[in-house]
Amino acid sequence: MSNQKELCSPSDRTLALSAALRRPLTELFAAIDAAVRQEDPPSPALRSSLEAILQSGYRLLRVVTALSLSEQTLQPSEEAFSLWAELSHCLSAVSTLMVHGAFPVIYSFPAQETSVAGNRDALIIALLHLIANALAASSPGSAVEVRGSVTEDQAIISVTDRGRGIAPEQLPFVFQPYYSSDRDGLPFQSLGLGLSLAEEIFRQMGGSIRLVSTQGAGTSAICSLPIAGVETVLPLRQAAPDYLTDRFSPIYTVLCEFITPPWPYE
Repeated sequence: MSNQKELCSPSDRTLALSAALRRPLTELFAAIDAAVRQEDPPSPALRSSLEAILQSGYRLLRVVTALSLSEQTLQPSEEAFSLWAELSHCLSAVSTLMVHGAFPVIYSFPAQETSVAGNRDALIIALLHLIANALAASSPGSAVEVRGSVTEDQAIISVTDRGRGIAPEQLPFVFQPYYSSDRDGLPFQSLGLGLSLAEEIFRQMGGSIRLVSTQGAGTSAICSLPIAGVETVLPLRQAAPDYLTDRFSPIYTVLCEFITPPWPYE
Protein backbone atom coordinates (compact mmCIF):
# COMPACT_ATOMS: atom_id res chain seq x y z
CA MET A 1 0.00 0.00 0.00
CA SER A 2 2.81 2.41 0.82
CA ASN A 3 4.33 1.88 -2.62
CA GLN A 4 1.02 2.78 -4.24
CA LYS A 5 0.90 6.03 -2.29
CA GLU A 6 4.42 6.91 -3.36
CA LEU A 7 3.49 6.41 -7.02
CA CYS A 8 0.76 9.06 -6.80
CA SER A 9 2.45 12.44 -6.45
CA PRO A 10 0.64 15.69 -5.59
CA SER A 11 1.01 16.63 -9.27
CA ASP A 12 -0.66 13.37 -10.33
CA ARG A 13 -3.53 13.99 -7.92
CA THR A 14 -4.07 17.52 -9.24
CA LEU A 15 -4.12 16.34 -12.85
CA ALA A 16 -6.50 13.51 -11.93
CA LEU A 17 -8.84 15.99 -10.21
CA SER A 18 -8.71 18.28 -13.24
CA ALA A 19 -9.56 15.43 -15.61
CA ALA A 20 -12.40 14.22 -13.36
CA LEU A 21 -13.99 17.68 -13.25
CA ARG A 22 -13.88 18.22 -17.00
CA ARG A 23 -16.41 15.46 -17.74
CA PRO A 24 -19.31 16.88 -15.69
CA LEU A 25 -18.50 20.35 -17.03
CA THR A 26 -18.73 19.05 -20.59
CA GLU A 27 -22.07 17.45 -19.71
CA LEU A 28 -23.26 20.74 -18.18
CA PHE A 29 -22.54 22.69 -21.38
CA ALA A 30 -24.24 19.97 -23.43
CA ALA A 31 -27.34 20.17 -21.21
CA ILE A 32 -27.52 23.94 -21.69
CA ASP A 33 -27.26 23.47 -25.47
CA ALA A 34 -30.10 20.94 -25.33
CA ALA A 35 -32.29 23.35 -23.33
CA VAL A 36 -31.70 26.09 -25.92
CA ARG A 37 -32.73 23.77 -28.75
CA GLN A 38 -36.02 22.91 -27.02
CA GLU A 39 -37.09 26.55 -26.78
CA ASP A 40 -35.63 28.61 -29.61
CA PRO A 41 -35.45 31.46 -28.92
CA PRO A 42 -35.58 30.94 -25.16
CA SER A 43 -37.84 33.13 -23.05
CA PRO A 44 -36.14 35.96 -21.14
CA ALA A 45 -36.61 34.10 -17.85
CA LEU A 46 -35.15 30.85 -19.21
CA ARG A 47 -32.26 32.67 -20.85
CA SER A 48 -31.42 34.51 -17.62
CA SER A 49 -31.40 31.24 -15.67
CA LEU A 50 -29.30 29.44 -18.26
CA GLU A 51 -26.82 32.33 -18.44
CA ALA A 52 -26.32 32.10 -14.66
CA ILE A 53 -25.70 28.36 -14.93
CA LEU A 54 -23.39 28.91 -17.89
CA GLN A 55 -21.31 31.48 -16.01
CA SER A 56 -20.98 29.13 -13.04
CA GLY A 57 -19.76 26.47 -15.46
CA TYR A 58 -17.11 28.84 -16.77
CA ARG A 59 -16.00 29.63 -13.24
CA LEU A 60 -15.50 25.93 -12.60
CA LEU A 61 -13.72 25.54 -15.93
CA ARG A 62 -11.36 28.36 -14.96
CA VAL A 63 -10.49 26.55 -11.72
CA VAL A 64 -9.96 23.24 -13.53
CA THR A 65 -7.76 24.83 -16.19
CA ALA A 66 -5.66 26.74 -13.64
CA LEU A 67 -5.14 23.59 -11.56
CA SER A 68 -4.08 21.65 -14.63
CA LEU A 69 -1.70 24.33 -15.94
CA SER A 70 -0.14 24.85 -12.51
CA GLU A 71 1.17 21.28 -12.59
CA GLN A 72 2.49 21.33 -16.16
CA THR A 73 5.84 22.30 -17.59
CA LEU A 74 5.70 24.28 -20.80
CA GLN A 75 6.96 22.49 -23.86
CA PRO A 76 10.23 24.24 -24.73
CA SER A 77 9.97 26.31 -27.88
CA GLU A 78 12.48 28.53 -29.65
CA GLU A 79 9.93 29.60 -32.27
CA ALA A 80 9.74 33.37 -32.50
CA PHE A 81 6.51 35.31 -32.98
CA SER A 82 5.49 38.96 -33.28
CA LEU A 83 4.68 39.94 -29.70
CA TRP A 84 2.68 43.14 -30.18
CA ALA A 85 0.62 41.69 -33.04
CA GLU A 86 -0.32 38.61 -30.98
CA LEU A 87 -1.26 40.68 -27.93
CA SER A 88 -3.27 43.13 -30.05
CA HIS A 89 -5.13 40.21 -31.67
CA CYS A 90 -6.22 38.98 -28.25
CA LEU A 91 -6.91 42.35 -26.63
CA SER A 92 -9.01 43.59 -29.53
CA ALA A 93 -11.36 40.69 -28.74
CA VAL A 94 -11.25 41.54 -25.01
CA SER A 95 -12.10 45.17 -25.76
CA THR A 96 -15.01 44.08 -27.95
CA LEU A 97 -16.49 42.09 -25.07
CA MET A 98 -15.82 44.82 -22.51
CA VAL A 99 -17.13 47.76 -24.54
CA HIS A 100 -20.65 47.49 -23.08
CA GLY A 101 -19.49 46.38 -19.65
CA ALA A 102 -18.43 48.17 -16.51
CA PHE A 103 -14.77 47.14 -16.77
CA PRO A 104 -13.03 48.77 -19.77
CA VAL A 105 -9.65 47.42 -20.89
CA ILE A 106 -7.48 49.72 -22.99
CA TYR A 107 -4.14 48.88 -24.58
CA SER A 108 -1.29 50.44 -26.51
CA PHE A 109 1.77 48.81 -28.09
CA PRO A 110 4.74 50.14 -30.10
CA ALA A 111 4.25 50.56 -33.84
CA GLN A 112 7.51 48.77 -34.57
CA GLU A 113 7.08 45.02 -34.14
CA THR A 114 9.13 43.07 -31.59
CA SER A 115 9.75 39.31 -31.68
CA VAL A 116 10.01 36.98 -28.70
CA ALA A 117 10.41 33.21 -28.53
CA GLY A 118 8.36 30.68 -26.61
CA ASN A 119 4.85 29.37 -26.09
CA ARG A 120 2.49 32.10 -27.30
CA ASP A 121 -0.69 30.30 -26.15
CA ALA A 122 0.66 30.18 -22.60
CA LEU A 123 1.73 33.83 -22.81
CA ILE A 124 -1.83 34.85 -23.71
CA ILE A 125 -3.15 32.89 -20.71
CA ALA A 126 -0.61 34.60 -18.43
CA LEU A 127 -1.62 38.05 -19.72
CA LEU A 128 -5.33 37.31 -19.27
CA HIS A 129 -4.75 36.23 -15.66
CA LEU A 130 -2.94 39.50 -14.98
CA ILE A 131 -5.86 41.40 -16.54
CA ALA A 132 -8.35 39.38 -14.48
CA ASN A 133 -6.46 40.24 -11.29
CA ALA A 134 -6.40 43.92 -12.26
CA LEU A 135 -10.14 43.88 -12.99
CA ALA A 136 -10.82 42.20 -9.65
CA ALA A 137 -8.94 45.00 -7.90
CA SER A 138 -10.75 47.77 -9.81
CA SER A 139 -13.99 49.55 -9.12
CA PRO A 140 -16.65 49.40 -11.88
CA GLY A 141 -15.89 51.97 -14.55
CA SER A 142 -12.19 52.15 -13.73
CA ALA A 143 -10.08 51.19 -16.75
CA VAL A 144 -7.34 48.58 -16.76
CA GLU A 145 -4.43 49.61 -18.99
CA VAL A 146 -2.10 47.26 -20.86
CA ARG A 147 1.01 48.90 -22.33
CA GLY A 148 4.01 47.66 -24.26
CA SER A 149 7.51 49.08 -24.62
CA VAL A 150 11.07 48.04 -25.44
CA THR A 151 14.19 48.67 -23.40
CA GLU A 152 17.54 47.41 -24.64
CA ASP A 153 17.09 43.65 -25.19
CA GLN A 154 13.79 43.30 -23.30
CA ALA A 155 10.14 43.65 -24.29
CA ILE A 156 8.15 45.15 -21.42
CA ILE A 157 4.43 44.56 -20.82
CA SER A 158 2.64 46.42 -18.04
CA VAL A 159 -0.87 45.77 -16.71
CA THR A 160 -2.10 48.61 -14.49
CA ASP A 161 -5.22 49.07 -12.39
CA ARG A 162 -6.44 52.03 -10.34
CA GLY A 163 -7.65 49.97 -7.40
CA ARG A 164 -6.83 50.21 -3.73
CA GLY A 165 -3.37 48.74 -4.12
CA ILE A 166 -1.72 45.95 -2.15
CA ALA A 167 -0.71 46.36 1.47
CA PRO A 168 3.10 46.24 1.89
CA GLU A 169 2.86 43.27 4.24
CA GLN A 170 1.00 41.28 1.56
CA LEU A 171 3.40 41.94 -1.34
CA PRO A 172 5.94 39.23 -0.39
CA PHE A 173 3.22 36.56 -0.66
CA VAL A 174 1.26 37.51 -3.79
CA PHE A 175 3.08 35.04 -6.07
CA GLN A 176 2.55 32.11 -3.72
CA PRO A 177 0.08 29.51 -5.07
CA TYR A 178 -3.37 29.63 -3.42
CA TYR A 179 -2.73 33.01 -1.81
CA SER A 180 -5.54 35.45 -2.62
CA SER A 181 -7.52 38.39 -1.32
CA ASP A 182 -10.23 40.58 -2.82
CA ARG A 183 -10.25 44.37 -3.25
CA ASP A 184 -11.32 44.69 0.39
CA GLY A 185 -8.45 42.53 1.61
CA LEU A 186 -10.59 39.49 2.41
CA PRO A 187 -8.64 36.23 1.93
CA PHE A 188 -9.57 33.13 -0.07
CA GLN A 189 -12.07 34.82 -2.37
CA SER A 190 -10.58 33.00 -5.37
CA LEU A 191 -8.34 30.01 -6.06
CA GLY A 192 -5.22 32.19 -5.93
CA LEU A 193 -3.33 30.60 -8.83
CA GLY A 194 -3.47 33.42 -11.39
CA LEU A 195 -0.34 35.34 -10.35
CA SER A 196 1.74 32.26 -9.59
CA LEU A 197 0.74 30.72 -12.93
CA ALA A 198 1.59 33.92 -14.84
CA GLU A 199 4.93 34.22 -13.06
CA GLU A 200 5.85 30.63 -13.94
CA ILE A 201 4.90 31.10 -17.61
CA PHE A 202 7.05 34.22 -17.90
CA ARG A 203 9.89 32.49 -16.06
CA GLN A 204 9.80 29.50 -18.42
CA MET A 205 9.97 31.94 -21.37
CA GLY A 206 13.08 33.57 -19.89
CA GLY A 207 11.25 36.58 -18.49
CA SER A 208 9.98 37.86 -15.16
CA ILE A 209 7.15 39.69 -13.37
CA ARG A 210 7.29 42.21 -10.56
CA LEU A 211 4.50 44.17 -8.90
CA VAL A 212 4.62 47.88 -8.13
CA SER A 213 1.77 48.90 -5.84
CA THR A 214 0.73 51.99 -3.92
CA GLN A 215 -2.13 51.76 -1.46
CA GLY A 216 -4.98 53.92 -2.66
CA ALA A 217 -3.45 54.40 -6.11
CA GLY A 218 -3.41 50.97 -7.75
CA THR A 219 -1.01 48.28 -8.88
CA SER A 220 1.12 47.61 -11.95
CA ALA A 221 2.36 44.18 -13.02
CA ILE A 222 5.61 44.83 -14.91
CA CYS A 223 6.55 41.89 -17.13
CA SER A 224 9.68 41.42 -19.20
CA LEU A 225 10.58 39.01 -22.00
CA PRO A 226 13.91 38.71 -23.84
CA ILE A 227 13.74 39.88 -27.43
CA ALA A 228 14.39 37.04 -29.85
CA GLY A 229 17.57 37.40 -31.88
CA VAL A 230 16.31 35.36 -34.82
CA GLU A 231 15.24 36.20 -38.35
CA THR A 232 12.47 33.61 -38.81
CA VAL A 233 9.24 34.76 -37.20
CA LEU A 234 5.97 32.83 -37.12
CA PRO A 235 3.10 34.71 -38.79
CA LEU A 236 0.15 35.97 -36.79
CA ARG A 237 -2.51 33.32 -36.51
CA GLN A 238 -5.70 34.15 -38.36
CA ALA A 239 -8.66 31.91 -37.57
CA ALA A 240 -6.94 29.94 -34.81
CA PRO A 241 -7.55 30.92 -32.15
CA ASP A 242 -10.64 32.97 -32.93
CA TYR A 243 -11.15 34.41 -29.48
CA LEU A 244 -14.75 35.54 -29.99
CA THR A 245 -16.30 32.49 -31.69
CA ASP A 246 -14.45 29.77 -29.77
CA ARG A 247 -16.66 29.37 -26.70
CA PHE A 248 -13.80 27.65 -24.82
CA SER A 249 -11.18 30.31 -25.62
CA PRO A 250 -9.13 31.55 -22.65
CA ILE A 251 -10.90 34.92 -22.82
CA TYR A 252 -14.17 33.32 -21.76
CA THR A 253 -12.63 31.06 -19.11
CA VAL A 254 -10.11 33.43 -17.51
CA LEU A 255 -12.30 36.56 -17.69
CA CYS A 256 -15.59 34.81 -16.90
CA GLU A 257 -16.27 37.03 -13.87
CA PHE A 258 -16.34 40.18 -15.99
CA ILE A 259 -18.06 39.27 -19.27
CA THR A 260 -21.26 37.60 -20.35
CA PRO A 261 -20.39 34.05 -21.43
CA PRO A 262 -20.93 33.17 -25.11
CA TRP A 263 -24.49 32.15 -25.83
CA PRO A 264 -24.88 28.95 -27.88
CA TYR A 265 -25.86 29.29 -31.56
CA GLU A 266 -25.84 33.09 -31.52
